[in-house]
Amino acid sequence: MSTVRAERDGPVLHVILDRPPLNVLTIAMMGELRDALGGIRDARVVTIRGEGKGFSAGVDVREHLPETIGAMLAAFRGMATAVLQCPTPVVAQVHGPCLGGGMELAMAADLAYAADTATFGQPEIKLGVYPPFAAAAYPRWFGRARAAELVLLGETITAQDAFARGFVTGVVPAGELDAKVRGVCEKLAALSPSSLRAARDALRMGDAGGLDALDAIEDAYRNQLMTTEDATEGLRSFLEKRTPKWRGH
Repeated sequence: MSTVRAERDGPVLHVILDRPPLNVLTIAMMGELRDALGGIRDARVVTIRGEGKGFSAGVDVREHLPETIGAMLAAFRGMATAVLQCPTPVVAQVHGPCLGGGMELAMAADLAYAADTATFGQPEIKLGVYPPFAAAAYPRWFGRARAAELVLLGETITAQDAFARGFVTGVVPAGELDAKVRGVCEKLAALSPSSLRAARDALRMGDAGGLDALDAIEDAYRNQLMTTEDATEGLRSFLEKRTPKWRGH
């Protein structure tokens, strides 16, 4: 059963995460999203949004465990790379929770607009792990101090805080989010596709360090972090709905 829908509306392609209520990302779902973005032909703009109560609560914790971590990291990288290398501007439309891998997905978009009721966060550290993509990209995109605060504390912040810290492009009342994104898409669709593509490529050249760093970060995640007892304990305690017992190794 498909968990990602792609719908055309004139020059706009809407890519919709369709695993409500919270669109928890699985390996298969991330592959579907990658394929949806890879199949773009003549769309002028792409949006990414979620069905249900929120944009996405992140990657399925069961797929962070040692036996699936390699496949999960590869699937996440494929999805994020498809967003970063999309030939058209990508606009994230965020409502409700936007957490973990869901936040990383939204941040990979060129523009991100949020409902005033949306929440953001990278809570992975509370499970004894960390977000590799965020560690690679956020310091360059948002500044080291802001990235460290988000990744090391793992706290959830409001849409207004996310805007103040530069994580999102704009915040509007929840009832106005659809109209806001529609208006932005209309403006983008009216511009030269080739000029937008060139401008987007230029912006991404300025961000090139992020994905280069991701190789080393993913290697450390898979071969160092995931060999510790605490990483597995944090993940399993979440799945078993109990308080983790940290051992420090």
